[in-house]
Amino acid sequence: MTEYVDKALQLDPLLPEAWVFRGQILARSYQWTESEKAYHRAIELNPNLADAHADYGANLLFRIGRQQEGIGEVRKVVELDPLSVRTLLALTYLLVNDGRGDEALEKLNRLHDVTQNPSANQYHGRALLQKKRLGEAIAYFKGKASEGFLGLTYALMGKQAEAEALRKSAKFPNHLALICAGLGDKDCVFEALNQMADIRDPRIHYYIVYPELALIRGDSRLDTLKKKIGL
Repeated sequence: MTEYVDKALQLDPLLPEAWVFRGQILARSYQWTESEKAYHRAIELNPNLADAHADYGANLLFRIGRQQEGIGEVRKVVELDPLSVRTLLALTYLLVNDGRGDEALEKLNRLHDVTQNPSANQYHGRALLQKKRLGEAIAYFKGKASEGFLGLTYALMGKQAEAEALRKSAKFPNHLALICAGLGDKDCVFEALNQMADIRDPRIHYYIVYPELALIRGDSRLDTLKKKIGL
């Protein structure tokens, strides 16, 4: 894809969409400074380009630890297009990751007014978890994509057998990290997160700040992991 973006910029260096793609590509290889320059160029060329603000905020700023700036950029997109389901989902995801359950629930109510989007269920459940409404939260963790959160919730509810069963059957390291966090197994959480880092799972930068993984804060292994993922 890099060659196509480079070609597009050779043909038209004033094409903001191409600069957004360039920012995405650079972020994937942890070239944060160059990625930010690309996003800045896209926004400079078209300040109202929604994808530029959304990607800059969620794909770069939030991932490198500048969470509030990242949320601010995605808010700009919501202002530009308040009925965009994609944008509301992106903002809700960042809000939940930042532990803002109340605001996330408000955005989710707006989403349900626009469309019944199944992708919102996981965020809804996480927001309810943050408010300690475990019994309500568990109903939102349906399907394979939410098995990690389901196992986490079982553990927090004291349903150890159910949580352990999901731990044993977990096929993906991100699911395992969440279940182990619920069970209080910090070593297992770090093992799972390192597996995510090894396969360059782009979600790893979000996972390390998940409120659900608060037990790893202050552990020196987190610093080592951050270096591994370019932070």
